Amino acid sequence: MEVLEGDHPHRDHGGNPAHPCRRGELVVERSGVLNLGVEGMMIVGAVTGFAAANATGSAGVGVVAAALGGVALAALFAFLILVLVANQYATGLALTRSKPAFPGVIGERSMQHAR
Repeated sequence: MEVLEGDHPHRDHGGNPAHPCRRGELVVERSGVLNLGVEGMMIVGAVTGFAAANATGSAGVGVVAAALGGVALAALFAFLILVLVANQYATGLALTRSKPAFPGVIGERSMQHAR
């Protein structure tokens, strides 16, 4: 574990946007929760942010919308896992597998408004 968290010279270089999420996922996994839907949450947040920024013309609104989009999906995951006691593997995979559908719908609509 220290190898992943230590000061590696190439740790934060290279522009990998999934890296901070992987660090957060390490913390979550230590608590006993396995979230396989992190990538889906990132995609939903990115597309929601793009759609909001495109619709309003404000990058700030896009950043806030991106954060809220990711938080909404994370809250759904937490509700399913903690309240309804759903299977962590199945729920995480369902979030990851559903990610191609949502960005296609939102992205297509926001691109139509851009034209």
